[in-house]
Parts: sequence; structure tokens; C-alpha cells
Amino acid sequence: MCPGAHLLGTGEELHVGVQQHPGVRHGPVGCLDLRAVTPVADGELLQDGPDRQLLRRHGIAGRELTLYAVHGGQDHPCGFQQRLRVVEKDLEKVTAAAAAGRCRGAGKIGERAGRVIGKHKVAKHFIIEITDTSFACRRDQEQIAAEAALDGIYVIRTSVTAGTLGPAAVITACKNLKYVERDFRIIKAGDLDLRPIYHYLGKRVRAHVLIAMIAAYLIWHLRAALAELTYTDQHIPAAPSPVASAQRSAQARSKDTSKQNDGKLPVRKYGDLLSHLATLDRQTITFSGQQISKLTEPTPVQRRAFELLGAPSP
Repeated sequence: MCPGAHLLGTGEELHVGVQQHPGVRHGPVGCLDLRAVTPVADGELLQDGPDRQLLRRHGIAGRELTLYAVHGGQDHPCGFQQRLRVVEKDLEKVTAAAAAGRCRGAGKIGERAGRVIGKHKVAKHFIIEITDTSFACRRDQEQIAAEAALDGIYVIRTSVTAGTLGPAAVITACKNLKYVERDFRIIKAGDLDLRPIYHYLGKRVRAHVLIAMIAAYLIWHLRAALAELTYTDQHIPAAPSPVASAQRSAQARSKDTSKQNDGKLPVRKYGDLLSHLATLDRQTITFSGQQISKLTEPTPVQRRAFELLGAPSP
């Protein structure tokens, strides 16, 4: 989220092109009154007007849904206005090349312009005129205004009623899906390497996946237990708003800068910590018919890791 992000929740009006709402730019899209569409009962038809037209356009009408509009802030670093200026600067080179005769033929001129426009995916925002000897382009202001009207705004829709989850809880639940995605990434391509699967029977494949999910659950516990020795933020500050930018605690920022925790032990990434723990091993040396067991001396980090896990240090 960018600075200035805020939630436009139930009971507020989001007027686009009709009445300027704080943080929302003008545009010819219409009006979306969240009070009129929260919730939309199954089969219920809204009165004809811009509200219903906008809902129909986005395929929302006709379902029992709760809508929450979230404004991501105006100072988005990837705003399409910046892309338009970049594209215009590159297209000026195409215009100059066509005027100087260095690029001839409508096909070649169009191919060169297409590479520029396609790179930034803004073709719909330009009106282009190409001949065998010239190239001209200008902004499609009507299309740009329609895009700018909803720039930085997205709508989260859910079948959960407002009595079960309020606006803030809905946004938080949506953002917490990142942890589910992280766990699937760990199972598929991270520490567990779910694939390739060398089983062919359905029961064995399901058992293989079940074991991987149980292992992912154990990894979750390990990450939580060893958080002190990693860069994990152990005291995440409460955000003033669910759409506010995430902030790290003072303790986490101290670990980031000093590379040490409060106990002056070095901190590592989780994977690097496991690699460090793997250096602790027991060796059995045999010579002249005699066996000698040699145990690596644990480092302070390794000792602390066993303490955090509640296991005796070797």
C-alpha cells in the first residue's frame, strides 16, 4: 500500500465523476454508492442508475455479496501517467525517424511503434495515425480519464456478512492469504520438494501430499520457535488501518542493522540458520580396529537453538 491509503467502507459514498471524494479523482465512470449495494441480496435488482450499471459492468449484481472499496493512495510509483510520458518520449523518436525517411513504409513504422507501445501496455490510451511516410500519435483523453477515475481503487467482495467480518477484518483476511501462498510455495518448491511424485496409485499420492502438509506445519512451528535467531519480527506493531503499509518493530529494525539479536547472537535467514545447525554432527572414526566418536562442539547459536526448541544440546 502507498502512503495515504484508506478504506472506503460500508456506509460511505464513492462518487467518481459526480462528487469529489477525498483521495478519488474525477472521471466519467459514474457513481458507486456503497450504501446501496451492501449487501446485494440474491436476485435483488437495484434501481436503474449508475450504481446498477457499474455493478452489472463488473459482474457483481445478482449475488449476495458485501463490497468494500479500498483506495491505495494517489502517489503510486507505477502510475500510468508516468508510463504515458515515457511512451510519448519514445514515440517521438519514431515520428522523427519517419519524418527523416530513416523508417519508410506503414508496415515498418507500425512495427517499430508497436514495440514501444506493447512494452508498456498502453496501446488503448493512444490514437495513432500511420502512413507510408509519416507517423503521428496523440493521447486518447477520454480513455485516459476513464482509467484515471479508478486508478488506485480496488473492490474486495466477499460472501461473508458484515456481522461476521467487518470491513477491517475482511481486508486483513485478504492480506493474510500471503501466508497460505507462502506455505504452498514451501511445499512445492521450497524446503519440502513435493514434486516429482513417484507414486501412481491415488491413495499413495494423497498420502504423499498429506505428509508434505504435516511437514509444512512443523516448519511453521520451527519458524516461530527460532524467530529469535532470524530476521523475523517477533513484535509486529498493530497497524492503525488494515490498508496501511506494514511496519517493522524497533526490535526488528535493530536486528536488520546490527545483524544481531538482543542477546548479541548473530541472526540469519531461516534457511541459512538450518544450514548452520547442520554443521553440528557426530563422527565415528575407525583406525587400527578401534572406534572413536567425535562430536562437533556446538556454537552459541546452536546451543540457543536447542534451548528454544526445548531439546537437550548434544
